[in-house]
Amino acid sequence: MKSLKKKIPITLAVVSFAGVLLVLDSLPDNSLPVTTGAPAAQVVTVLSSSPAQRQLSVSTVGITQSRWHTELKATTGGNLTELNTDIEPGSLIKKGEFLTQIDPTHISAKVEQAKSHLASTRLKLEREKHEQTVAKKILLQNVSTAFARREPQVAAATAELHHAEQALASVRQRLIETRVVAPFDAVVLKRFASPAQHVETGTPLYVIASSQSVDIKVSLSKRLWQKLGGRIDPTQISVVDRDNNTWPVKLRYLAPEFDAATRQRQLVLAVENPFMQPNVLLPLQQVKIVFNIMPSAPVHRLPISVLTLDGEVWCVNNDNKLVLEPIIQLNEDGNEVWFQFTNHPERSRNIVMYPLLTMIPGTIVAPTYTSNNSATSSYAYNSEETQ
Repeated sequence: MKSLKKKIPITLAVVSFAGVLLVLDSLPDNSLPVTTGAPAAQVVTVLSSSPAQRQLSVSTVGITQSRWHTELKATTGGNLTELNTDIEPGSLIKKGEFLTQIDPTHISAKVEQAKSHLASTRLKLEREKHEQTVAKKILLQNVSTAFARREPQVAAATAELHHAEQALASVRQRLIETRVVAPFDAVVLKRFASPAQHVETGTPLYVIASSQSVDIKVSLSKRLWQKLGGRIDPTQISVVDRDNNTWPVKLRYLAPEFDAATRQRQLVLAVENPFMQPNVLLPLQQVKIVFNIMPSAPVHRLPISVLTLDGEVWCVNNDNKLVLEPIIQLNEDGNEVWFQFTNHPERSRNIVMYPLLTMIPGTIVAPTYTSNNSATSSYAYNSEETQ
């Protein structure tokens, strides 16, 4: 009896479950809801941006280099008999200023020897000319040879005389060069000479460079050249050194060929009198080069979030379809970016504020428009909050 009471609830549960299955099976197929149609369009935040003419500052780096970097060497051997001890590295020297004196005794002897040789060759030439005069009087012109008329002897004596004159001029120049002076207005970079030092021909004495100018070498990449609009205006260029001192510059030259190593064009600027001002601009230091430019085409100024990882911009056309467009990036400051569209830069665009990696050109989206000011403020707030 107890076993029968336990089986009754189980039997009722099985019968109820079977009844539910029969009811569901009897329902028609169209009674279940079916979802049809295209999926909902993706919602994107869009900025309506119109380009405008703007003056921009584009910066890069350059390396200062000394102008006329020159190593002064001894042109003859001997001891240094005099030395200007006031000249040290960093000293400014004028053209013709005395630096050091090499003992001229040996070279003076060579000068006298060259004078003696010159006198001998002159005497020899006169003797050959005299003998030629005598030979011409004795010999008949139509039957005598050139050798008999002593023509080659006179030519050889003349050539020997010219050689002796040049040899004397050369040794006299070497005598002058025993007194070492500054070849131009310069700054002394290194000094190797010391009092009573013995030097040989080619021994380095000083290393100097022009004190009137320092060159700045700038590599122009293809991207930077595009930013500059393919032209250089020297009046719109300034140099800022590591101490934030600003230096006016002049355009020295723009290399007419690409650098063999970097495959970039080289721009060389010049800063005048870098050693004669309260602040000194030394060679071999990195400086900031600032170009103030006015782009020929109008420029967009937007939050930097509009850029993709590849430096492009997503736009939404009139059909609400995504379009990926290339740009020329002119400048950025961490929060905003200045750029031009490569194609039709004068047109206004609807630009996607936050592009995604999953975006595909031609995809229909649901744009939500926002103003440039509110987007910039929101981006700046988020940046400060992140910091």
